[in-house]
Amino acid sequence: MANLFDDPNDPFADLEHRMKNPRPINDVANANPGMNIFTKNAGSKTVRLKAENFELFNHNEQLTEENGTLGAGLNKLQNKHDKLMHLARNRLGEVRTKYQKLEQDNEFLRAELEKYKNAGADSTKILDEYQQREGR
Repeated sequence: MANLFDDPNDPFADLEHRMKNPRPINDVANANPGMNIFTKNAGSKTVRLKAENFELFNHNEQLTEENGTLGAGLNKLQNKHDKLMHLARNRLGEVRTKYQKLEQDNEFLRAELEKYKNAGADSTKILDEYQQREGR
């Protein structure tokens, strides 16, 4: 019976071995099986380009993961910002309403004060007239 490793055309022949022994991600020499593991020198331009492609792929994966994390953080911050803006708008509406009520109360009190001043002046006139009549 032939071993699975005997068929050179089967890309999954060493799958079990690769699953049990993962390659170091940052080790470019081991990332590409066409490279010389001991010297880390590429045998040809194709092998060098494959190694660079592998590095770029891993870097892209890391950046994608960081981008996802930053996107999630940005989404949380956007939600907090939206909530704060909603609360600020509501609070601003409440403050505006209270200010308008205070303005109305202020106008009412000014009118009452003016009425009492006029009533006081009228009372003073009546009192003066009364005293003049009593004095005669």
